[in-house]
Amino acid sequence: MMIRRKKWISFLVVVLVLLFCVPLGSHVRYRKPVIAVVASASGNLGQILVHVLNQYGADARLVDNNRGSVRDYDALVIPGGEDVDPAFYGQANMSSRNLNPNEDRLQMEAVRTFVQAKKPVLGICRGSQIINVALGGTLRQQIDGHMKAMRKVDIWKSSTFRCVLGRDYNGMHYHHQCIDKLADGLISTQADAVDGCLEGFQHQSLPVYGFQWHPEMTESSKRAVFRFFVHICELSESDGTPFH
Repeated sequence: MMIRRKKWISFLVVVLVLLFCVPLGSHVRYRKPVIAVVASASGNLGQILVHVLNQYGADARLVDNNRGSVRDYDALVIPGGEDVDPAFYGQANMSSRNLNPNEDRLQMEAVRTFVQAKKPVLGICRGSQIINVALGGTLRQQIDGHMKAMRKVDIWKSSTFRCVLGRDYNGMHYHHQCIDKLADGLISTQADAVDGCLEGFQHQSLPVYGFQWHPEMTESSKRAVFRFFVHICELSESDGTPFH
């Protein structure tokens, strides 16, 4: 009888704490997900993504390519930038420009480390290409019509982000290259509505996502994609359970 009474007292204490110490309608959260955003040598795109991610509840930090351990972060984001050196996917340079193979190498090592740790990874534009090449895929070195252009993208049912973007979306494009062969384990989730160019992918079993277009450049897609990615980081566990 005494044991049962103690259990009820403990239960009432928990209820009272929740009622009086936690504001009504709030969620109990231990901490914000700490997200590493890789600095880019080609501009301030990394800093822009830090601002956007923090706006939607993350603790995003701009990091050098060679600084920090995967243990220090819950997720990795790679921004846009210059072309990936085609030597990394076994091709001669036909139309790639402004190459920085050292930056490529460091970013690909970071991708492999986070993927091995089964932590969330998001790549935007060049970042999506880095993910693909790091995992064994290839690129098309020249396509037309995708530089500084708003283009319609079809979002397929296979996409985790379809629930926030809908069946299609008009996104800002800033690329003259795109993914050719997807790496093993990656599946196509988005394609250009006109020419069929692959515009997005995700891993079939891990929380790894790539956008060839720039969701940070329009208000509605920025809100949808990055708020949802922060939510994925909150829900993903260290064993790599992805949010679907």
